[in-house]
Amino acid sequence: MDESRELNAVIDVIMLAGTILLKSGSEIYRVEDTMIRIAHSQGIVDCNVLAMPAAIFFSIENTNISRMKRVTSSSYNIEKVCDVNQVSRELVGGQIDLSTAFERLKEIRNQALPYTKFQVTIAATLSAPFFSIMFGGNTYDAFGAAIATLLGFLFLSM
Repeated sequence: MDESRELNAVIDVIMLAGTILLKSGSEIYRVEDTMIRIAHSQGIVDCNVLAMPAAIFFSIENTNISRMKRVTSSSYNIEKVCDVNQVSRELVGGQIDLSTAFERLKEIRNQALPYTKFQVTIAATLSAPFFSIMFGGNTYDAFGAAIATLLGFLFLSM
């Protein structure tokens, strides 16, 4: 019973790390590689990981153990990617134990977004006209780019 509970704890850490990476815009190969490295460091040598933009699958060979996590939303948060990679390196290197890694991953998952939707909308709306002019547009093009960007962000945030 203890062995199965311990194995579930390892898989929880593996899946949480992979989910955070995928939701934060990490490359697919980095998600898979990180999950496999954590598994190997915890004694799971025969495992399979398949990460896609919408889901992560993890299974252990010759057992009936497999997990799947659907990822419904994602954004780009490179800070979270770096933080998860650091936790992974420390866990694989033996500097932290599994429970510490799990707690740190939960903290990373719960971090607030660095910018509010309002701030992102304002930044995009103000930057779009400058890109329009930079690529040869005139004042009307810049104004149109600002309006289109504002409407696009407002529509997407509904």
